[in-house]
Amino acid sequence: MEELIEHPITHNIGLGSVNINDPRVKNREMRWHVLFDIIEKEKYENIVEVGSQEGRTPWYILKNSTRESVNVSIVDPYLYYDGYGYKEPFSMTDVEKQARKYLNEFVESNRCHFYKDYSINTAKEFKDESLDLVFIDANHTYKYVKEDIESWYPKIKKGGMLAGHDWCDGFPGVEQAAKEYFQPLNKDIKLAHNTVWLVKK
Repeated sequence: MEELIEHPITHNIGLGSVNINDPRVKNREMRWHVLFDIIEKEKYENIVEVGSQEGRTPWYILKNSTRESVNVSIVDPYLYYDGYGYKEPFSMTDVEKQARKYLNEFVESNRCHFYKDYSINTAKEFKDESLDLVFIDANHTYKYVKEDIESWYPKIKKGGMLAGHDWCDGFPGVEQAAKEYFQPLNKDIKLAHNTVWLVKK
């Protein structure tokens, strides 16, 4: 494979960015690196990201994958809420524009699809056991993480994966919701770089 390409926002300090010189970027330890490696290794094709901001993760996956069959659906209402993690004048309108700008080439080639709606509503648009990987990176409070897991786990094929972001002290609801759902199912929750958590179905 050719040298992997980083998202343009990663090269500059700015809205929601990580600097290209950050050791996590240099060592390929950001969430998009973790997911890309899994997708390539497992030959996953049908991906959903719940909570996408400027679309850096789907952009990285689609830009670097050599398989045209890989497609990513983005689920995000692009609405600001308390506890979002960024302060005003952070503009969700600007974030959405960035995502659509960077992902436009993949939208035109039918490899990227935007669902501008809440997660639990959009999950109903997908058939059970139709997806290879779902990545949850939306509202990190317990209630919403629980709803996202309950809504999306049935949509994943056997052998597919549910993953999420920010398994850390700053967002205790993530760990609580994931453990409550998966421990009764005897499913192992694995942790990866950049606070990514993973469950294989």
